[in-house]
Amino acid sequence: MADQYAIQDQNRFPAITGHSGTANDATVRRVVVTEEGAVKVDLGTAISVSVGTIAEVSQSFDIDVWNVNDIEEASTTVTYIGQEDKTGNWYLKKIDTSSAVSFGHATVTNNPTISSYGSAWAGRGTITYQDYANAF
Repeated sequence: MADQYAIQDQNRFPAITGHSGTANDATVRRVVVTEEGAVKVDLGTAISVSVGTIAEVSQSFDIDVWNVNDIEEASTTVTYIGQEDKTGNWYLKKIDTSSAVSFGHATVTNNPTISSYGSAWAGRGTITYQDYANAF
């Protein structure tokens, strides 16, 4: 069990890593900052998504506000990220790479009948995802 926390990038490339799955079948996700200051998320299977610069990511994703609860790679092209703040507000992000990289956002604002994180995560495949402005 301790070995699951000792997984390192075989190339020794500096990155923040996150794991999803079980101890026997873990998937590693890397967050990498390039020399140019761009922040990229490695989704595996040779897919890397650029999410902006450090300053842009810091402003749009304040780790003091949102905490990641769950990550699921639902298919080879769809990944869900479930987040919650300390007061119980929830936020789900859907990353779809089927034709181009698109991000969908779901909150209680665009899903008013879903009031809890647990219900939102359970319904992640069928809830409404929209652009950021409509979700917040």
